[in-house]
Amino acid sequence: MNLNVVLYIAAIVISMIVGLVVIPQVLRLCKKRGLYDLPNERKVHSNAIPRLGGVSFVPALVISVGCLIGLMNPLAQGFRFDTWVVLLLCGLMIMYLIGLADDLVGISAQGKFLVQILCGVAFPLSGLVINNLYGFCGIYELSAWISWPLTVFVAVFTMNAVNLIDGIDGLAGCISLLAAIIFCFLFIHADLPVYALCSFALVGALLAFLRFNLGGDASKNTKIFMGDTGSLTLGYILTFFCIRYAMDDTEVMPYRENSLLVAFSILAVPAMDVLRVVLLRLRTHAPLFKPDKNHIHHKFMRAGCSPKFALLQIMSIALGFCVLNFCLMRIIPSSLVVLIDVICWVVLHLFLDYRIQKATGQPNTFWGKK
Repeated sequence: MNLNVVLYIAAIVISMIVGLVVIPQVLRLCKKRGLYDLPNERKVHSNAIPRLGGVSFVPALVISVGCLIGLMNPLAQGFRFDTWVVLLLCGLMIMYLIGLADDLVGISAQGKFLVQILCGVAFPLSGLVINNLYGFCGIYELSAWISWPLTVFVAVFTMNAVNLIDGIDGLAGCISLLAAIIFCFLFIHADLPVYALCSFALVGALLAFLRFNLGGDASKNTKIFMGDTGSLTLGYILTFFCIRYAMDDTEVMPYRENSLLVAFSILAVPAMDVLRVVLLRLRTHAPLFKPDKNHIHHKFMRAGCSPKFALLQIMSIALGFCVLNFCLMRIIPSSLVVLIDVICWVVLHLFLDYRIQKATGQPNTFWGKK
């Protein structure tokens, strides 16, 4: 068996074991200290449930990748442990600690937003930038004056998209798991084994978390949410994967004209969901940072779906966007592919609006509840 394959399997196993060891300890700590996510009018759950499951993600990744990366060094084309790695790790740790602080004591949305901008700056400072749109809207190479702020914007946008999609059991975890699995194969195909190793380690960490999130029982203190610690950490890691893959850097990977579209497709559902919600808040003059119940999972449940069925439906849609885009990008320009995605997204919401009105008798529009 190829050494890389052995290491990829080991990455999943090690990170999963770390998660399966850490999460029960977190559950016991939450029970002892009373650290619960309490139900309210905006929450879907009806029981007090611990919210620190995401604490396991960074230890799982660090231990798994740290144990195995030395064995992969001779094969690690495109990777050098240098200043840029330190910068990104600092950004990851800051995001992780801010999420943890928010779960423990609470931090204002504006405060988290400012920290996201700070951590987003770590990407261009480390040399990772979105420097080419590959013909999207007729635009190709970007100057540093545009690529730097665009990269920070995409980083903040992606972190918020993953954070805000975390509204029902398993949704953020499963969306991230799907993304991590796809990146595993993308990085293998691009001959970037270290990045693939990181993706496989993330798969293991998420599988361990989902064991307690989807498979746990609140009455037995075996159920846990990832909290902001998890969603913000996942958002940062997936941002790194997306920018690394989308960046035009021929020293690492050959020129790939659809790389930016591929990265978008992987997170199309959370990206388009947060964009619709932000536009809704701007249109209604609602505070941008005020939580609401207008996300796609809320609409599925208003249409009569249970949380688990809503999860299944949304994951099918996310996978469908990936398959659709990966097929279309071979025959039509990326701008048309994104336009088709937007049309499909609008049609989906019009259908949900019809189902909501039929189920509740109350009018609902693409922009949210009337």
